[in-house]
Amino acid sequence: MRKCIELPLLGKVLLASMKHLKMLFLLLAAFVVIFTGLNGWKDGQGPGDDPAYVQSAYDYWHKGAHPGAITWSPGYVALMSPVVGILGKETGYKVWRFAVLFGVSMLIYVAFQRMFGSAWVGFVMALYSQMLMQPYASPSLQALLGLLYLACLVLLVGKERYLGFVFAILLNSVFVSGAAATVLFAFGVFCLIFYPRWLFSLRFFAQFAVGVALFTVVLQHFEYDISKYPTATAQRGRAGLYHQLSLYILASGRSTPYLLPGEDDPKLHPVDEYHRHLNAIERYYLDKFGQTEGELRDKSQDARWPAVLLDWPWLIEKDPELMRGYAREVVRTLVEDSALTAFEAVRPYDRGPSWKRLLRNLVVMATVVAITLLPLLRLRDGKPKLLERVSLPSRLQALFALSCFSTLIPLILVKPLPIYFPPLIPVYLLILAVVSVVIAKALGRLPKRPMQLRRKVIGDEVDV
Repeated sequence: MRKCIELPLLGKVLLASMKHLKMLFLLLAAFVVIFTGLNGWKDGQGPGDDPAYVQSAYDYWHKGAHPGAITWSPGYVALMSPVVGILGKETGYKVWRFAVLFGVSMLIYVAFQRMFGSAWVGFVMALYSQMLMQPYASPSLQALLGLLYLACLVLLVGKERYLGFVFAILLNSVFVSGAAATVLFAFGVFCLIFYPRWLFSLRFFAQFAVGVALFTVVLQHFEYDISKYPTATAQRGRAGLYHQLSLYILASGRSTPYLLPGEDDPKLHPVDEYHRHLNAIERYYLDKFGQTEGELRDKSQDARWPAVLLDWPWLIEKDPELMRGYAREVVRTLVEDSALTAFEAVRPYDRGPSWKRLLRNLVVMATVVAITLLPLLRLRDGKPKLLERVSLPSRLQALFALSCFSTLIPLILVKPLPIYFPPLIPVYLLILAVVSVVIAKALGRLPKRPMQLRRKVIGDEVDV
């Protein structure tokens, strides 16, 4: 009797597995077309700092040369090194980026299918993620960080069952990007408030201990002194801040009065405008702050303030007009550039007025929501009914998604450029999926969290 019962269940499992494999194959086929259409196999595709990371990965594989500091993403370099080392810097990077970007799409399908209980929701969101422009224009480091966040969302489907592994992943994600540290801290605070019993359990400590052990091994391998991490992080943050500040000094015309005669003549100095103004920018720094850019970012300028603030209080005190203007530039970049650009479709929009770009984004979002929810419904007795018993993410998953927004805090202190936003794409898609399911549930007149149907089988309860 038990075999007769188990065989149909095994058949259902196999059918479900085949369904997911078909979905993943379709996603792979779509991604091959999209990646090729965007010239993903063309030479010289590494944006931002990726060429430096590729060289570091190549040297690490062939010479054993370690990345210079923990803040320079040694985990990213180590993971990339076999691909780059074996296939070469150019081909290896293309294959690596293809694998990372498709890995994000695949994990979006897995995570969303499990969170919402609907393969359709997972498929639509995974396919849409392939059509977003920013991951192709940003260093693949950012996409890898998003992939790690997705792995956490997959594990959180089991609620507290794998919570320790989630914290282990976040801890070691620091080796990929320091942004993971803010997510680790924020999510830890949320769990202490809402789920303290889960954190102080033997299962959590056993799982998290695995992550701590791996973290320690990596530190020993690369010979890093973890006690210097806060100082190194603040120093790199200041480097980013002062570089962006220099660009703003140029763009706002503040460096022009400090130019020497002929210094800005492109005929005499055939380089870009920024490099022609470098000496003038340095004179501006010396006049306003008494030090050069390199000296300013080398150490914190006022011990009264936490290093995490990156000299903002001191800079405001020294040159309030400059910092007020730069603060407005930060807000403009966040609202008009990053918030619109980070989630635009693969076909780049023209750089028209912000309201037009916002309208286009809203139309695309509404279209994605409609495509997601319509197949979940059908008319019955003249009223829409829900076809699939979809569910909503748990509060724990929602808190994790909210924790991901904590990465905006250090970005705002420097400058929230769109290239740093790909890790937030899973959260953006999660919002769209939640909106779709909520609308579907409202139209279907079903409870927010419908009870699962159960049937009795020889004294055991089996989910239907």
